[in-house]
Amino acid sequence: LYWLFLCAEYFVGCDRYIFSKHKLLPNQSGHLCSTNIYVDNSLPQELKDIYDSLYAVKGNKIEDKLLDKSFNGLNLLNQEYTLEMLADDIDKELSSQYANNQGNTASISSSLNNLLIGLTILLCQKRNLQHISIGTIRSVLLSS
Repeated sequence: LYWLFLCAEYFVGCDRYIFSKHKLLPNQSGHLCSTNIYVDNSLPQELKDIYDSLYAVKGNKIEDKLLDKSFNGLNLLNQEYTLEMLADDIDKELSSQYANNQGNTASISSSLNNLLIGLTILLCQKRNLQHISIGTIRSVLLSS
């Protein structure tokens, strides 16, 4: 991808949208695409993993929607996949799977546990509690 990055860096001065027009934007899965791709400005990996586990049945991965991070600084896109969008997609899929399973949470229990762990980690990071290890958080939450 480095060669593509160098080309993008060179041509961005001429026409910054040339790469999306010709399906030359790499997503985080390593595929070239042009439409429905967004900039990832530090989305939490824990939530991306939860998205992937929920949408695995449909064959969807969040990385398919996100521009390869090495291209973020070139300003090739003006649409960002926000934390709110990610949370909304997770919420919709959890609700859908819950309804489809008639209230049985067994099929989504792993995703729900991971969501709880991920949110707890994010909360600890936000409150500057980095001294608490991820392993400690996981063991405490999974033992309860």
